[in-house]
Amino acid sequence: MLLSGGTMASPDKCNAGPRDQWQPIETLEKRLRSEGWTIRKSTIHSGCYKIRGKSGKGMRMKAYFNPKTLEILKDE
Repeated sequence: MLLSGGTMASPDKCNAGPRDQWQPIETLEKRLRSEGWTIRKSTIHSGCYKIRGKSGKGMRMKAYFNPKTLEILKDE
């Protein structure tokens, strides 16, 4: 799912709409944990969900997700 270093959109342009249309961040965390992630910190940053942790392959990750679709927008 994630490609390290790939940029799909700027994290400050999520355009996710009103917060009442966002999925809970816990839903994203649960999905990522099922994919092997260890989540160190999850926050809202510039209208996106920002997740810091380690991928299932043990790589340190900082990734931004659209809060409405939970689609990855950028990973580092």
